[in-house]
Amino acid sequence: GLLFSKKLIEPVKRLFIATGQVSGGNFDVNIPITTTDEIGALTSAFMAMSRKISELVEQMVASVRVEQEVAIAKTVQQSLFPETFIQNGNLVISSHYQSASECGGDWWGYFQHGTKHVIAIADATGHGLPSALITAAARSSFSVIEKMVKNGKMSTDPGEMLSVTNASIYDAAQGKIMMTFFIGVFDFDTKMFSYASAAHNPPWMFSPQSDGTFKMNSFVAKGERLGESRDNDSFE
Repeated sequence: GLLFSKKLIEPVKRLFIATGQVSGGNFDVNIPITTTDEIGALTSAFMAMSRKISELVEQMVASVRVEQEVAIAKTVQQSLFPETFIQNGNLVISSHYQSASECGGDWWGYFQHGTKHVIAIADATGHGLPSALITAAARSSFSVIEKMVKNGKMSTDPGEMLSVTNASIYDAAQGKIMMTFFIGVFDFDTKMFSYASAAHNPPWMFSPQSDGTFKMNSFVAKGERLGESRDNDSFE
């Protein structure tokens, strides 16, 4: 009787000890299976459960890490945009951006040089982190263009600015992600608006008429998406 009870109690005792270890966070328990009866089956099931819990914990940690990284990327991307409301002696700009996911491939920018005001709007193919990274490349290129214009090393010709941006997008994405792009320049000395487009949806201008209605003009210009080829200067 003593031998039989010991043979029965020992596997149960090992399970009891292993349960305490698992509840304490140690999922790397290893219980030897010495029988093929119900106790052996229970031990085998316990070991499988322990491994499954360990895998779920690892997946949860990885998921939390990814969520934190995406949250950081979202915060960084939001810093790439200008102020949502800009007002000066010539323009009032009001903007709103809402991504379809945590991060997106949309971006817009603005800078002023004298009486010239440059506005850009862009949209990378796809969405998520890869597209968001391309918006960072677009923002960097636009910052360089702004400095070159203000230092007198580059004109505000929209086609020329698109050509420079195209090289940056191609180098950043290596032809894997494209970006549509529109650049418009208001010149309040000449009262002219010039623009160029890299296959972007044409913006609309609504001009007030004397009868209280508005006339719509669509700014259409020929040009292929940025990033398709590195040397592209054929922007209308």
